[in-house]
Formats: sequence, structure tokens, C-alpha cells
Amino acid sequence: MSEQQAADLARRLAKHPVKTPAQGAATTVWAAVDPDLQRMGGMCLENCRVAETSREGQIEGVMPHALALVARRRNTFALG
Repeated sequence: MSEQQAADLARRLAKHPVKTPAQGAATTVWAAVDPDLQRMGGMCLENCRVAETSREGQIEGVMPHALALVARRRNTFALG
């Protein structure tokens, strides 16, 4: 990573406050107990919601290549 890339990353991260342990665990707990999510699988979650697709340079969201991997795995499990 170049110095410029590191500086850009540090600037982007500074915009997002650090979460408390409870805030960090909230999405995992939500995913474990929400009955609507029990019938779904292969989703990427963040901040107690289904994560949206992000664009290059965004911190939040899930990158499209990660969604493609989830879709491939879902098809593999469905077939196998």
C-alpha cells in the first residue's frame, strides 16, 4: 500500500467512529434471533440490516465480487 493510499484510508476511517462491544455484536445477535432471517441465508449483513452493494472507495456495504462469491456458494450448496 502506498503512502497516499494509506493516508486516504486513514481519512476515510476517521469519519467512522469506533463501535462499542455491544454495537459491534448487535448485527450478529440480530441475525441469530430474527425469525425472518432464519429462512434466509447467504446474505451479507451490516449495522443490523442487509448490506447494500458498495462502490470502490466506500467503507460501508459489500463489494460486488463478494456477492458473486456468496451466490456461487449458494448454488454449490443447493446442488450438492
